[in-house]
Amino acid sequence: MRTPRHKRRASETLERIANMAERRAHSDVVTAEQELAAHEERRLALQAQQEQAEQALFSDTGGVTSSVIQLISVSRLGRKLKLDAIDQDIAIAYARVGAKRKQHKSARHKKRTAELVREKMVTLHVAEHLGREQKDMDEVANQRFAALTGQSSTGNALSA
Repeated sequence: MRTPRHKRRASETLERIANMAERRAHSDVVTAEQELAAHEERRLALQAQQEQAEQALFSDTGGVTSSVIQLISVSRLGRKLKLDAIDQDIAIAYARVGAKRKQHKSARHKKRTAELVREKMVTLHVAEHLGREQKDMDEVANQRFAALTGQSSTGNALSA
């Protein structure tokens, strides 16, 4: 069986591994959130571009004509297809962020569990060490007492 020192070292190693996994999971969450933000910014930029293009089309022509309305409807249809594609990317990114957050939550739980195990192993190691010290001190005290009273360390009296 392993000694308490080996158990403590093993628990510290497991804690380091759990810390690395948690940091990696957190990094994945941040990356997924940045990707989601990029998709949302791209969507907003496309909408702003569409509004500017329509305003420019109205200002270039003298008024609203059927050809202007046709151009606007065709451009809106094309941009709607682009927006739908971006919306699909956003939905995928939302799902990815949710999955990464679940992984991060799981990694945080494993990290906390590893910390508790390490703390327990350190506590047991310290308690065992203190117990050995106390046992040694009791043994020395018993030997001194036996030497003072003339008894052996096993508790039997010496014949005088």
